[in-house]
Amino acid sequence: MEVDFIVKLPGSTWAIEAKATSHASESDAASLELFRKYAPQGTHFVVATLSGPERKLRSGTRILPWQKLLQEMGL
Repeated sequence: MEVDFIVKLPGSTWAIEAKATSHASESDAASLELFRKYAPQGTHFVVATLSGPERKLRSGTRILPWQKLLQEMGL
């Protein structure tokens, strides 16, 4: 299992898989789903893309353009 980034900010933890595409799929979130059972309660799970629409996978993992992700993280 490998997750691209785990970011701990005051009040939040983010598990992030970065993809160089605008069209992420369920399979792009596979490593996040494996990590989910080890992550602290309340961790945000996100696949960051180059662009494209925001959406939520059945697992609850969100797909966001990287600019929107940084904005939501307060960065």
